[in-house]
Amino acid sequence: MSKLELKMPKMGESITEGTIISWLLSEGDSFEEGEIILEVATDKVDNEVPAPASGTMKEIKFQAKDVVEVGKVIAILEVSNEKKSTSNLKSNTKEQDETKDKKPEKRKAATISNAGSSSQSFTTSNSNTFFSPLIIAVA
Repeated sequence: MSKLELKMPKMGESITEGTIISWLLSEGDSFEEGEIILEVATDKVDNEVPAPASGTMKEIKFQAKDVVEVGKVIAILEVSNEKKSTSNLKSNTKEQDETKDKKPEKRKAATISNAGSSSQSFTTSNSNTFFSPLIIAVA
């Protein structure tokens, strides 16, 4: 078992702090991965924070109704299976990207033309591109 610092999650781009509504666990309680540990409120949204892994609540650093800055440690968890670190996730994503790059690409040329003027047209190499009616009308 290893200790894991549970930090106040970022719940939006402009959100800098959150208020702890309630803890659903007490110190010493055990929990499963994905189980809701606490509820947090901001001026824009209320959110439930799930457990990153299975383990035990060792220490709660802030109580209900405390306002906490995003990124501050709010609790210490003792977990049996830590979640993958960001560097592991990045390397796995990189490997998947490399695998995708090795597959042969099938590109279809899509020609979009203006209904009012058939002489104006443009092509793209990606057939999954969406063109809004405004873009088509301007082209």
